[in-house]
Amino acid sequence: MTQESIVGVWRLVSYESRPESGATRLPYGARVSGYLIYTPEGYMSVTIVGANRPNLASEDRLSGTPDEYARAMKTFVSYCGRYTVLPDRVVHHIELSHFPNWCGTDQERFYQLEGDRLRLRTPPFVLGGVQQTAHLVLERVQAVE
Repeated sequence: MTQESIVGVWRLVSYESRPESGATRLPYGARVSGYLIYTPEGYMSVTIVGANRPNLASEDRLSGTPDEYARAMKTFVSYCGRYTVLPDRVVHHIELSHFPNWCGTDQERFYQLEGDRLRLRTPPFVLGGVQQTAHLVLERVQAVE
């Protein structure tokens, strides 16, 4: 795969977490949505949001309780930065993220490109004491020229 082959806007179709043993999980529910954008200049942006997130109780769109903010953050991922395409993976060089400890890190995603469908898989990682991999399926919405 080359950088040119993934440049564009990609819409998230599915997001699964597969533990080393046990059942596959849907971390943000069955109706997850999101976008991944790769620019020709080497920048990327990722946003993943769980469906059916409740609105904050306040009518002020910027106000909410700490519990409401915590629940909202558990169903949302966002980061951006530069990317590099390697023969078997793409590396996201994260510059900004809503997870502070992701900033300044490199995160690898193994890929499989099938026409306008992009499959990304993380290397194994440990979350909550369980080794797992994350699997994302995206469909090309628009090529960027």
